[in-house]
Amino acid sequence: MGTIGPFTSALIDGGAYLLVIGGWITIAVAFAFISFWAGRLTKAENDGCLLAIANVLMTGLGGALGWLFFKNHYPFVIVSSLLGALILPSLCTAAFLRKGQR
Repeated sequence: MGTIGPFTSALIDGGAYLLVIGGWITIAVAFAFISFWAGRLTKAENDGCLLAIANVLMTGLGGALGWLFFKNHYPFVIVSSLLGALILPSLCTAAFLRKGQR
């Protein structure tokens, strides 16, 4: 049996949760800034604030769905959770910007 490297050992000891939660927080903060920018761009600052709230919720929902789909496949659960947290707010922001261009 092979040895476990230091990075894999840190992930097994709970670092994966820290990595995923840190990624969710980073993505949520980034999309909050993007939402305020999109609201200012479309001259609908109040809608941009509502979009920021929706994007923070979508980040959590997308991350949870990504975690749920691959929870039994350990290395892929981190990537799928972060991709889910990135894709749902992206779709929400794209729909907002498409609506604002009409």
